[in-house]
Amino acid sequence: MDSSHGVHPPTVIDIVDETFVRADPRRVRDLLDRMSSAVVWPGLTPEVTLDRGTLGVHWHIDGEVVGRMEIWLEEVKEGTLVHHFVQGRLTRAPSPWTTVIARAWPNWPSERAATAYERRHARSWKSAIHTLKDHAEGRER
Repeated sequence: MDSSHGVHPPTVIDIVDETFVRADPRRVRDLLDRMSSAVVWPGLTPEVTLDRGTLGVHWHIDGEVVGRMEIWLEEVKEGTLVHHFVQGRLTRAPSPWTTVIARAWPNWPSERAATAYERRHARSWKSAIHTLKDHAEGRER
């Protein structure tokens, strides 16, 4: 059905990020394992579906987004390239106003909500990965 009948397609989330860390993949993975998922990915409940050791991890995610998430650790000259992917559909607004918004805008979540979620996720992830990077490279924040 189309939106004129009250049914809307799911709002797609697609996040891709890459960050270089001047440390070997084993060190990066060790530091990643110490990070709190609640702090790094607020609103998401990750469940490991594939642990690839020093190559990275795949998760099924539930919460504000339902789908999949991955961290791929690529060994490159002088360090590791950390690839971060999130793909799924937005399930609800990231605030207690979900019910009010849903009543006012029946097609919630919207593309605007997806953009807001992607920005919030990116800020949280970048903060975490740069803290890890600083630690791995001998700089403390």
